[in-house]
Amino acid sequence: MKTIVSILLFLVFGSSLQAQVVYQDSMALVDLYNLTGGPNWINHTNWLTGPVSSWYGITLNPGGNTVTDISLNCNNLTEQLPSSIGDFIFINSISLSGNYLTGHIPEEMGNLTTLFDLDLSINQFSGPLLWDNANLPNLEFFYLNMNNLNGAFPASLINGVINVIGLSHNHFTFIPDYSSQLTMSYNFYLQYNNLDFGSLEPNSVLFIGPDNYYAQDSVLYSFDTTVIQGSDLVLHSKAGGTSNLYLCTHNDVDMLGNIDSNLVMNNISFSDSGWYSCNINNTVITNLTLHRKKIHVHVVDSITPVVPVVIRKDEIRISWDNGEKILSLDLGFTAGTRVQAALYNIQGKKIRDIFRGNLNCQTLRYPLGSIQTGLYMVKVETGKQV
Repeated sequence: MKTIVSILLFLVFGSSLQAQVVYQDSMALVDLYNLTGGPNWINHTNWLTGPVSSWYGITLNPGGNTVTDISLNCNNLTEQLPSSIGDFIFINSISLSGNYLTGHIPEEMGNLTTLFDLDLSINQFSGPLLWDNANLPNLEFFYLNMNNLNGAFPASLINGVINVIGLSHNHFTFIPDYSSQLTMSYNFYLQYNNLDFGSLEPNSVLFIGPDNYYAQDSVLYSFDTTVIQGSDLVLHSKAGGTSNLYLCTHNDVDMLGNIDSNLVMNNISFSDSGWYSCNINNTVITNLTLHRKKIHVHVVDSITPVVPVVIRKDEIRISWDNGEKILSLDLGFTAGTRVQAALYNIQGKKIRDIFRGNLNCQTLRYPLGSIQTGLYMVKVETGKQV
């Protein structure tokens, strides 16, 4: 019996075509180049010319179709990051340290769910970190140190896998309680911020020692106040924290009799003039002393009536009639403008409202016969103008 065997031969021809990077990733890279001064980068080899896999600082996945790593440290990136920086599909690492990036850090970066390592340190980012709804479940290394960021650090940025949080050398004013989410670590860096003990106390179990939190900026605010001899004055220095110890100072000399956050001075004399502050320690967060920003107290015989002062040329003029005890506001706003005017003491506390409503005349006269002699501020608001 004759058997015929048929052999099918399949020839596979090699192709010189390369995998294409997905549109979303490639356009995010183009935005990054165009909006951060790409032509002026120190190294921009092959950017926007050769295949994406050859672009300096870019690593693709094995299939060559998504970006996994961006490394452009110390490369003269300037201006602001584009919002499309949050569009990468499977990115693992973004390192942009040591550049000149400014403005807000885009909140869209908080949506990079595959991100493992984010380093934006040593730049000029500013403002609060607007990442309240961030979702970064795989983030382990997070560096924001040496920027100009301020405000509260978002609680949503911390997860159970994070190893390093570098926030030092910024102006953060609040850190949430992470004691149930993190473990004790040298790698929680909070030095050189504007934190008080209200942020540090709840996280105390995470700190090895003061290396985690030393050198916080002065707390509260500074101001000048003028008081009449024989009157009373209370200076407030209460800061966040439940285990604080206060020691007030006068002209940098400890006032050993005062250990309260409020310094009460009765029957003030000329010798009470000078600079006041307060040293604040804590029984939980040791080896750190916070300093209240200084208050300058002037003690005088009497306060000379205020002469008319032009606050804003052609718009607002404030004058005081010491005889009739009447405060006059000459406003250059058009009739019908909604205006709010209020009187504040020198410590910024509102004493009373002067006017609130639509302006129907340009001069407001307000009697202040019952007000105590002192130094006051007038705040006038119209729309967004103050």
